[in-house]
Amino acid sequence: MKKLFISIILFAAVSTVVFAQNRNTSESPFNFQLNFTNFGIGTHLPYPSNYNIELSIELLNIGVEHKETSIGLGFSPFKLFVWGGVEVDNGYSTDNPGDDKTEVIISLVNLYASWNILSFLDTDFHFSPFVSVNYLFLGDKFYFEKYILGAGFQGGVRGGDNVKFNIFIVEAGFRLVNNQPMFYAGIKFDFIMYLLRQGGVF
Repeated sequence: MKKLFISIILFAAVSTVVFAQNRNTSESPFNFQLNFTNFGIGTHLPYPSNYNIELSIELLNIGVEHKETSIGLGFSPFKLFVWGGVEVDNGYSTDNPGDDKTEVIISLVNLYASWNILSFLDTDFHFSPFVSVNYLFLGDKFYFEKYILGAGFQGGVRGGDNVKFNIFIVEAGFRLVNNQPMFYAGIKFDFIMYLLRQGGVF
């Protein structure tokens, strides 16, 4: 099952690149966006919680941004979360409250919407209010009750011509993680897309 899932992601990645490279975006009302691997690190407040430190890897983030309104939508079929913190009463498990805890889990439905308010400057910098959803979590089983709802602001640098991609993003805002409200701040980057760009692939 895991091999099939990885194969589907790789096929989708290659197909997306071919499609984007053969598409004339100058006449399109949309900018096409693609990130192969967003690596992220962040933290949640208040302390202590199950989510003090967050590491993440997001594969194949595909999106479009409407040129006239600068509103963007995106989707990723795979995001790996590694959370480190202290076991607290989160409404799901209180087996060993007060103990150090590390959780590794994957979300298969990852959606976001954003509005780039700097688009009129015609620059690689962007700054956007955004909302996001992470759902359908998979660990040792599927957890249909787990979810993350996010809203806040993000800013960073983009690259690319026919295919736009985020080189790095800094974001901060509010999250509702499994019914726990908290503040989040972090950074994510995609050095693989940057290297492909430098090598002339995009």
